[in-house]
Amino acid sequence: IVDAHTGEVFAYEALMRPQLPALSSPLDVLTLARSQSKLYQIEYLTLFKSLETFASFGERTGDAKLFVNSIPNQVLTQKDFERFQREFAPYLHRIVIELTESEKHNETFTAQKQVYLEQWGSCFALDDFGTGYNGEAMLLSVVPGFIKIDMSIVRGIDADPDRQSICKNLVSYSRQRGIKVIAEGVETLAERQTRIDCQVDYLQGYYLGKPEEEPIDIPAERKEEIQKANRP
Repeated sequence: IVDAHTGEVFAYEALMRPQLPALSSPLDVLTLARSQSKLYQIEYLTLFKSLETFASFGERTGDAKLFVNSIPNQVLTQKDFERFQREFAPYLHRIVIELTESEKHNETFTAQKQVYLEQWGSCFALDDFGTGYNGEAMLLSVVPGFIKIDMSIVRGIDADPDRQSICKNLVSYSRQRGIKVIAEGVETLAERQTRIDCQVDYLQGYYLGKPEEEPIDIPAERKEEIQKANRP
């Protein structure tokens, strides 16, 4: 996740990648877990494994934040949360919990997560905004630190005035509430430039870097492009 003004890495996102041929995507994993009433185990593994991996890189991540997906209708038990806090205390202020749109929102569980995030000095991000169950209802019930505009809204935005208008309106609304906007799915130079023109705060997508097993910087030419795009 890259700063749309400087081109510097602001954060990394932890991504699930299934290793079995029968499970081709994270959605397949969630579907299987849901059918077996094991979404809690997915929530547990996601949080613990993400932070375990992030911590293993030490100073290589600098002061970058870590975005970790959380299932809206699942929450760790108090015992598991306390263990999580003990094991990853030095990193808690750098965690941003992304609430996914793949499951229905549970206000009680979200409130419990909010308490922990406030203790850690961290916040929520609304993932894939504009799709799924939650959307605007979640935005009204939760005050996130970040909104991630789904790629389905901004794909081809450089050639679509309607998409540009939606993006600009969302940025304007978010600014009034002190929320930072992340544009997902940046795959071309034109898309990157249009999203900068829409004044989003951060960019994410294959044009800037594909998923890697270790944290790396974005290519120098991409960083230079972003910096030039912001000069008067």
